[in-house]
Amino acid sequence: MYHNRFLTKGLSVLFALLGMTSLQGCGAEATSLSFTEKLIVAMLGEYTDPVDLQTSPEVTANQTKTSAPVSGDGDPKNQIITITGITLTPSAGDVINLFEGEEATTYTIVDRSQIIFEADLSEYKGSQIAAITLTFQQSALATTPNDKEVAFNLPAATFTHTQDWTVTAAITKRLQIVSQWKNTISVDETSGNESVESPSIKTLLSDD
Repeated sequence: MYHNRFLTKGLSVLFALLGMTSLQGCGAEATSLSFTEKLIVAMLGEYTDPVDLQTSPEVTANQTKTSAPVSGDGDPKNQIITITGITLTPSAGDVINLFEGEEATTYTIVDRSQIIFEADLSEYKGSQIAAITLTFQQSALATTPNDKEVAFNLPAATFTHTQDWTVTAAITKRLQIVSQWKNTISVDETSGNESVESPSIKTLLSDD
């Protein structure tokens, strides 16, 4: 009987200590979790008919369209672009340069979305944003169906997505850049030379 009481008391103390250790572990894990506010910029090539000023005269602020319909008959395998800057324009206050200290970076864009820039916005929590402006090197390259890299120009060097939103606690925003590149490749039947027309660019902002 004595041994049973001793054993029971010992087990009770052991379980209590284990419980305290478990709670302390949970507390440490919970306090180590970090919820941040981020902006992700991603880009992809989309095989859809490009919009243009002639067939879509309603030019919206968050969309850059080519000045004329593309006339090619082929699609690129990829586009090679270089991002050089990104800023946020708040509803009140100075423009926020998210690219400060960064270097121009080149990416190969395909028909799957990939991240080309990411920024921590935690110090701007609660700020109201009116626009996001992206700057690219306007000269770019496209890989043709015959695996040749051909130079072309983006329709603009700067793209501004105008949409009011607030930097909200623990929310990541994604700015998706879509390059609509269907029929931007042309082949000269006589010489066989390939050329690339400027694609349309559109931007979409959403919660990630």
